[in-house]
Amino acid sequence: MSKQNPRSYVARTLTSLALCGLLGLLSGCSVFSTRDRIHRLEQENLELSQTKNRLESALAACEGEQQTFGSEITRLQGELATANQRIRLQGASFRAADPEEDEADDEGVAMLDNVPGVSAIRDKSGEIRLTVDNSILFAAGKAKVSKDGESTLRQVSGIVAARYPTGFIRVVGHTDSQPIKKSPFASNWELSTARACSVLRQLISGGAVSSDRICATGFADQRPVADNNSKDGRAANRRVEIFVTQ
Repeated sequence: MSKQNPRSYVARTLTSLALCGLLGLLSGCSVFSTRDRIHRLEQENLELSQTKNRLESALAACEGEQQTFGSEITRLQGELATANQRIRLQGASFRAADPEEDEADDEGVAMLDNVPGVSAIRDKSGEIRLTVDNSILFAAGKAKVSKDGESTLRQVSGIVAARYPTGFIRVVGHTDSQPIKKSPFASNWELSTARACSVLRQLISGGAVSSDRICATGFADQRPVADNNSKDGRAANRRVEIFVTQ
């Protein structure tokens, strides 16, 4: 067995120690790098959780407000309906207490009933209902008021403005049950509503009727007054009604 060179032995020993130190350093760096990464991920997770909690709280608050607003709208609609009913009843009471006013109202209804193509009645609550012949107002499937219809509506607006200057006016369009065929309107709902709006525009166009006391709606074929299985019945159902509430 040969003798080991002391210098060679020392050199190899130092080399081994250097390698071990380097490996230890690299291992330590790896451990520290992993720990830092875990720490960062934990921080990000915490921030995301906090953001999630804030969003959930905001969503719950919005949903609560929406429910509150919905309840408030329902309540106000109920109060409005009650107020309208009281106004009608009070109007009827005033007319019963004042025969002269009642007589004047009857004269106004008679004047409206004498307009060509218009039928006018007053119900027990005092509301006046005008039914306007559809053939005077519109061509088949159309919503543009004819020249004769414009003349009729000018007379109606003049009488209503003079006799019922503070009355609220509702314009309601109706059709028969025949489906839409050759018309730009998708259904009778659109047609009835468009016709009601056309009549509304005519009533306020001259300035006699104020735009802040009138509205329009359409009921399609859902409020028939006659049998839709007959020609005469369908003609009667195609109509525009004007309601005047004092």
